[in-house]
Amino acid sequence: MILFFLLRGGSLFSQTLADSFSLKTDFQAKPSFYEESSPYLVNRGGYVYIGQTSQSDQTGIYFYNLKDKKKIFETVPIREYVSKHPSLLQEGAAGWKEDAFPFSLTNLLFYDVKEGQAGFIVEHSHFKLPNKKFYFFVWNLNANRIEFVEEIHEKKGSDKSSYAMALPIGFDTVSKQAYFAFAVDANMADKTANDVDVSVYKYSEGKLKKVYNYADGRFPYNIIYHESSGKVLLQTYVESYENNSPKGRLLDLNTLDSISVVIPTVPYGACFSKDGSRFYLASSDTGELQVYETNTGKSVKKVKLGTHGHSMGFWKENELVWVRNSGIHIYDVATLKQKKLIPTKNYYKGQINVSGSLVIPDFGILLRNGFEGPDGAAGFRLLLSYP
Repeated sequence: MILFFLLRGGSLFSQTLADSFSLKTDFQAKPSFYEESSPYLVNRGGYVYIGQTSQSDQTGIYFYNLKDKKKIFETVPIREYVSKHPSLLQEGAAGWKEDAFPFSLTNLLFYDVKEGQAGFIVEHSHFKLPNKKFYFFVWNLNANRIEFVEEIHEKKGSDKSSYAMALPIGFDTVSKQAYFAFAVDANMADKTANDVDVSVYKYSEGKLKKVYNYADGRFPYNIIYHESSGKVLLQTYVESYENNSPKGRLLDLNTLDSISVVIPTVPYGACFSKDGSRFYLASSDTGELQVYETNTGKSVKKVKLGTHGHSMGFWKENELVWVRNSGIHIYDVATLKQKKLIPTKNYYKGQINVSGSLVIPDFGILLRNGFEGPDGAAGFRLLLSYP
């Protein structure tokens, strides 16, 4: 069940609370719905990606349109493409029934209506098949057809020690280039070896190219991207109790030069300034915020803000927001002094965990409480930064 309803009225919060809705994973619905626990912006910041269908159902994706506050469902023609290109199927899979379709959309990497393109990672796997393959698919939105497919990784189906994952980086609206990261951990059980192979890919004008590669001990995490400067921060996740230092790598996508960055543990809060000259990293477990110069990758300021924070960003040009379980904390960017606190209990009752909330630059906040209920539903509140 996916429930959307708009709150209206003359209360104090009706000036800033633009919408309220709940999302709940439901595999029995047609089409089915699998909620994305960490929603993210696509389509030049106009849509929020909120989930997809299950593998056994038609391949589809869900968005929340920030402008008209409506849910959007799009069917992705992956089944149609595979039926016309049976050479993609591993031996023995061609005669399977429709409900055993061995292709699943695992990651939405970019989606841009103006350019009419969307990119995905599609996994070809089944317990009956000898191998697991990962493909990059590009969907032509205007023609409603898959126009580009390239295999980027393959592993034995019996290989239970390695693991692969992809993360979106961003879509350059000027150069029309899309970027994403794909990483493979050769042995998940070994936490000491630098055996995670991380690659940054660029898709442009019908061509996919690996533009950067490095080895690390952890998967990339919470990637942030500044479009106009072409800078991207690839960071790793480490908790304070672990005997391991978290790492960050600041990559210039224009020159492919990189800088090593010392980052905090559990860096849930991460964002660039509007002009890209600085970036901000906040640790959820220590409560410390660090301000960095982008040109050098050096930390130039540290302040204690408080623990249990999640998403961070600029909802106004000079107001830095950190969404914590306790409330929406708003800081003056020049002084990093707190200007305002909006308690999350104004919008939710009972237990509150705002993991998966989203700060939307120069627009507002999509607040998410994973414990709203009932029956595992996540509650969303759309708050606007301008009345």
